[in-house]
Amino acid sequence: MEIIGGPAIRRTEETAVYIWLVLDEKPKDIIITVSKSDNLKYPVSVSKAKPADVVKMGDKLFNCLVKVSPKSISFPKDTILFYNISINNQSLNDFGLLSGEKSIVYGQDRHPSFLIPTQHTNILQGSCRKPHASNKSKHSQYDHMRTVDTLLSKSINNLNKRPTMLCLTGDQIYADDVALPLLCGLKEKSKYHLGWTEELPHPKYKNKVIIPDTIKLANRDKTLSKNIGFSSGEKDNHLMGFGEFIMMYLAVWGGLSLTLPHYSTISNDIYKITKKRNGKVHFKKAKVSRDEYDEQRAIVKTFLDNSHKARRVMANMTSYMMFDDHEISDDWNLTKKNNVQFKTNPLSKRIQANGLAAYWACQGWGNDPSASTKAYKSTISNFLCLKSSKDGSKFDKELMSQRWNYTVEGYPVLVALDTRTHRSYKDGSLSGLMSSAEINILGEEFVRLNNTYKNNINQQSLLLLSPAPFLGFTKVERYQLSAKFIPNKVDAEPWIGSESAYKKMQKTLGKLEFKQCCIISGDVHYAFSRSMQIPRKNNDALEVLQITSSALHNAPGGIMRGILDGLSRSERSIFNRKKTPYLYPVNETEFLNGHTNISHLQYKHGQPVKNTYTFFEPNKGKSYKWVYNFNDQHIVEFS
Repeated sequence: MEIIGGPAIRRTEETAVYIWLVLDEKPKDIIITVSKSDNLKYPVSVSKAKPADVVKMGDKLFNCLVKVSPKSISFPKDTILFYNISINNQSLNDFGLLSGEKSIVYGQDRHPSFLIPTQHTNILQGSCRKPHASNKSKHSQYDHMRTVDTLLSKSINNLNKRPTMLCLTGDQIYADDVALPLLCGLKEKSKYHLGWTEELPHPKYKNKVIIPDTIKLANRDKTLSKNIGFSSGEKDNHLMGFGEFIMMYLAVWGGLSLTLPHYSTISNDIYKITKKRNGKVHFKKAKVSRDEYDEQRAIVKTFLDNSHKARRVMANMTSYMMFDDHEISDDWNLTKKNNVQFKTNPLSKRIQANGLAAYWACQGWGNDPSASTKAYKSTISNFLCLKSSKDGSKFDKELMSQRWNYTVEGYPVLVALDTRTHRSYKDGSLSGLMSSAEINILGEEFVRLNNTYKNNINQQSLLLLSPAPFLGFTKVERYQLSAKFIPNKVDAEPWIGSESAYKKMQKTLGKLEFKQCCIISGDVHYAFSRSMQIPRKNNDALEVLQITSSALHNAPGGIMRGILDGLSRSERSIFNRKKTPYLYPVNETEFLNGHTNISHLQYKHGQPVKNTYTFFEPNKGKSYKWVYNFNDQHIVEFS
């Protein structure tokens, strides 16, 4: 038996902690021991997995989310809690996870640990992590999960500095933009763990199927056309089968070891571009050359060689997540036409359902365990274990009708927004990232939270996870609005793209009686911060901070960097000064940065007081920081 995913600390509450892991065999038993002592004496919890905690998703693929309950009324707070997992009488040490290259422990500790704080004081946030992202020298970009790993290693026993929550705000995987060496590795593992070669419904003919494995390498774009919803410009190696989607998660999070084949072993399977002259074949050229393949292979290998650090991070810190478009496909549900195509075309619908099933298994279930009923889990498991493309309507429907929003109570309260699957579409405007009905439900949740925390409302704040920034970079948004008739070309989906949805969301935020709201976002591949005030009834205002951190490992290239620099310079010009403020870092003259980054939010007495972006400068090969002190904001106002 092998642990091929996790363990990862997911949702943590006073009365329950949920730990995620993926196994390649069905476990007879899983027992998790939690203690205040690293030697695990006098445990505060000894919990055994229930049958509903384990979901079979393939012959050698068992997805587990184990609920760990305290012996007493609740878990101790503000105390480091160590844990070990026994699977069929084998401990984490027996699986090689407590020492050596795969170790998920820090420093001199003997076991991984987590912390349930009375108030979160250190929260990390990042997004957009593409395995084959490269820099100008054609080497792998710096992965900021390594930054988190370093931060944890330095603060693992310091309660004041140790991060206690990691928020991943979208594009945890890239399903459309996949390097060919990586796809080859994923396909091999998919067949092994699922136990069959997946078949998908044909986009046109009911009595035919699509077998992704039989499509020539680097040629999936021909099958996944714009006419059925796939508008990505990088879809030659698009993920299609459920196995490919879930193997991607397990690989980028460090649990699954992949073999990246050499070019010579797969060259005959690569699609050949045929050039003709005078009606005769002049020559055939592989769509992916040896040099291109070898370059991508080296970049992906560097990324995967460091992915064990992401695994260690997630084994020692609570994590919450939300998808953006790349978990399914670039521009997923961007337009009404695209939305209809994904809902109606048999192949598009199944690929979307496969991606959502993998998202549920690796992200959604752990975000909100109570939302997944026994019947829901059975629907997913039963279909995946049928080993057939037929009878998938219930599978598709269940996954595509799910509400993925969730709330985590505490200080601060975290509310995560699904801005992809319940959008509004009106003629003459861009899509509303949430429908009117969904925003109404959010408003009801805000009223509930007001009542829950009414006795200490001034010590409470909201941490709102919106994959796309609610307050964006104005220059880019103006460009997107001006090109609304070609939204796929300019990634046109800002909140302000639908004025009605934007204003309704703003009004709904005004119902919140908390002192502050901090919106954390990703998506855009650069970092910046803004603030605004939303008036409320009693002549006061909700203070809103927008903290945008993107990307962990997918910084824009040279041309895009140049465009961003130019736009930010023009935005700083005296001709543009007026309304919504951007925040400037301490001792900096810039407000926007396109280097890879991660955000570190610090709270005091329930309110955000500081944010630090850690960037990596590839030309100098080192990190640097931008610091914002919210109690002494350096604000420059722009329209």
